[in-house]
Amino acid sequence: CNCTALEGCTTLPSIKSAAFNGKSYIRQQVNIDANGTLNIFLQLKTKSKSGIILHAFFDEERYVLLYVEFGQLKFQFSCGLQTMLLGEIDTPINNGNDVDVEI
Repeated sequence: CNCTALEGCTTLPSIKSAAFNGKSYIRQQVNIDANGTLNIFLQLKTKSKSGIILHAFFDEERYVLLYVEFGQLKFQFSCGLQTMLLGEIDTPINNGNDVDVEI
């Protein structure tokens, strides 16, 4: 929350623009709604061949991981029972152009 008093805050936390180099990162709280749903939208651009874009860790068994590997976007998540890895886009994303990602 961007308010001085966290309770009763009506402004949702957001990051408009960030640039990273090396081992930089942002720590951002994510919220899961009452139905257990997590919705994340981000826009990125990169020229890196590999690196972590998003790592949301909920407990010892549940997490979401979005990363670039060999220039391709990969998505991995676990709900506790099994881990899923998705890499549906064969086109490299590390060309410096905007990429919209919705999870």
